[in-house]
Amino acid sequence: TNDKQPRRKRAKKPAGMPKRPLSAYNLFFQEQKELIMAKHKNAAKDGSGEAQDADFHLQDEQSAGSKGPAIFRALAKCIGQRWKALPDEERQIYQTKAQLETAKYREKMDDYHRNMVKVQQQHLPNNNGANGGGLSLLDNSSTATSRKGKKPADMPKRPLSAYNLFFKHEKDKIMQAQRSGEPQADFCLPDEATAAQEARAAGKRKTPAVFQALARCIGKRWKALDTDQRKIFQDQAELETKAYRQKMEDYNKNLLVTQVGNYQLPSTTTVGAAAREDEETR
Repeated sequence: TNDKQPRRKRAKKPAGMPKRPLSAYNLFFQEQKELIMAKHKNAAKDGSGEAQDADFHLQDEQSAGSKGPAIFRALAKCIGQRWKALPDEERQIYQTKAQLETAKYREKMDDYHRNMVKVQQQHLPNNNGANGGGLSLLDNSSTATSRKGKKPADMPKRPLSAYNLFFKHEKDKIMQAQRSGEPQADFCLPDEATAAQEARAAGKRKTPAVFQALARCIGKRWKALDTDQRKIFQDQAELETKAYRQKMEDYNKNLLVTQVGNYQLPSTTTVGAAAREDEETR
């Protein structure tokens, strides 16, 4: 009896899904394989063709009787040795190419996921039970919820701009200095009478005097910042924006799953085809 369990079949990948990029070694393997096989075919035609590479030993693999095609075993041994012997500067060429291909693949996958969400969203029931309604899961702004309603508690917070990060940083410094009695030459708190009057007027949506004083002071400090100092906050804002976009993408995917519930979505093949059609019509 054969105790070996049958191999599980891999799920068929949707036709519209981008192919995974090759690694640096696989790019090198593909290139070398084409060169070796071209010489091997020429040598097989007649004796006058270009000789085979000295490090490619197909006959040894054919006589070994090991499992797997002899041609692949010979190629794997030959190209593996060439890869190990490759100088670092030449290997870097393939590594750089692989990094570029990976970056392109990620962009394509982002587009693919957006199209998947868009097509599946069209099949969600709206409040009237018809298809095509519901939340716009591709909208990263707070308008995806009701304008007057509260934002969901689990929705990621919008990132601060470079200026707002600077404002928060300087506000903390100023208020700490005020509490410790340290004078600030460019910041003057309003007197108690003015502050009380502004507090009473806050119900009319007037800006409190303390905030006005902070805004004037920090606005001047921001204008006086040199390029290098300002870049610190701009870089931080850029990092937080990237993190926010990733969080929103995850949030939208989870929201889609919650919205769908037991609703029967179209198959991945149908979705992939519809996404391709949508891409072609643009």
